[in-house]
Amino acid sequence: MIAALCAGLVLGCRSGLQASAPGDMKLMSYNVLHCAGADGKIDIARTAEVIKREAPRFAGIQELDCKAAKRSGGVDQPAELGRLTGMHATFAQAIPYQGGGYGVAVLSREKPLSVFKTPLPGAEPRVLLLCEFKDCWFGTAHLSLQETNRLASVEIIRKAVAERSAAKPVYLTGDWNATPDSKSLAAMRSFMTVLSTTKERTYHGFKQHDPSSVVCIDYIAVDSVSARKTVVRDSHVVPDVTTSDHSPVVATVAAAGKPFRVCSFNMRTDCGEKEDRAWTNRLPLIVRVIKKHSFDVIGAQELKHNQVAHLREALGPDGYEIVGRGRLAEGKSEGVYVIYNTRRFECTASDTFQLSETPEVWGSSSWGSAYPRTCVWVQLKDRESGAEFRFYNTHLDHVSELARKKGMELTVGRINADVSSGMTAFLSGDFNNELKPGNAIDFVRKSMNDTADLALSPHRGPEKTFHGYTPPASSLIDYVFVKGPARVLVHATLDDMPDGKVPSDHFPVAAKVALPAK
Repeated sequence: MIAALCAGLVLGCRSGLQASAPGDMKLMSYNVLHCAGADGKIDIARTAEVIKREAPRFAGIQELDCKAAKRSGGVDQPAELGRLTGMHATFAQAIPYQGGGYGVAVLSREKPLSVFKTPLPGAEPRVLLLCEFKDCWFGTAHLSLQETNRLASVEIIRKAVAERSAAKPVYLTGDWNATPDSKSLAAMRSFMTVLSTTKERTYHGFKQHDPSSVVCIDYIAVDSVSARKTVVRDSHVVPDVTTSDHSPVVATVAAAGKPFRVCSFNMRTDCGEKEDRAWTNRLPLIVRVIKKHSFDVIGAQELKHNQVAHLREALGPDGYEIVGRGRLAEGKSEGVYVIYNTRRFECTASDTFQLSETPEVWGSSSWGSAYPRTCVWVQLKDRESGAEFRFYNTHLDHVSELARKKGMELTVGRINADVSSGMTAFLSGDFNNELKPGNAIDFVRKSMNDTADLALSPHRGPEKTFHGYTPPASSLIDYVFVKGPARVLVHATLDDMPDGKVPSDHFPVAAKVALPAK
């Protein structure tokens, strides 16, 4: 049985804009190929313009020449990039080259307080560069082409990070020559949390039209302890495929606000079941689970009007309010609701729409749905930080896959509009189907992130959620998704059985999350 949720990244919306809030910090990783473009010409000014447009506080730069006589005409490329971008340049040589050096650099808005350099293994030797600043360490590394050397490098980096991360966050960037599914990236992720998107490809080799030549091997990360206090507001790959054979990677990060707990909970409708399955007997168990885990926002499914009244009476003294309505025009039928903690959040807007071709027509249904289905949303404002987000909750049809898919196209379309305005959105629900290629859940996952995939700590509890009152659960059909800036700290399926009894025929799915501190 899972203990109460305790102290766990989500990628934010894509944007090329500068940091949009005070306290945000923009980071960049860029392999510049000694400033040689697709035209074969070395053009430092062109490279500098790419960096200037993004305006990062720190940039980790790989493959720079420093006074290499033949290839770069003896130019100190790090210093020249610093001059052209108005940033301080710190260079670390990996190998001597043509009377000068070749290596990596950090560009920074302020001068480092101290600098650490150490060699890394490779058929071509590599180097780790870390620069200390008042509030963090920032560094870069260009790892070997060989996996064995990359794994050995990771261990050297692990030690360097461990010696510094207790005092300050350590951000590390670089061309790590490691794809997202590689052993070396898995090893790096054992102590670093990747902040940059891994869904977009960063290396194209000037062959961007050849999918086999385009991979993600460039990253921005932070030590895993500091990751718990960091939210990615935005991460994207700059769509430049001519200035270098890599595209720059950018992440904008913010300090995380106070965490809160969200949940999807199918509470099973009141349909006249007897004994332990009767609603009046299960209600106290559900209330105990909610209070034990101190949920702040719950997406509840299968509630009738009388059940909502009972929950409001039981939870009201603890500061909970309930928003939603039944799925039929008379309003008292089974429906989906959001239960939220009024002591933490203020509801500034809410609505319910039908999952149909006429979403504003109460009670309508389409696409062969066995019953009318709805989606409820609330816009909540944190009373402490002022941060706002939307929480959507739904229950998809149990018969028609077309109805499930079309319902999610409608819902995700509305969520995408919210996120484009900069607001984080959650989607909870009983999706009445397991993940399969091309189905409704697969569609949602292409646009949103499953909080289970983004938690900083391993998933807790059973993998599956529906058990029909007879655990163990047999299918995974309940989810909490998120889109927009958020940090997922913990994800769990809660198999609590107060007094040895199951509160519902589903296990609730919960996540502990944090939004950017406003």
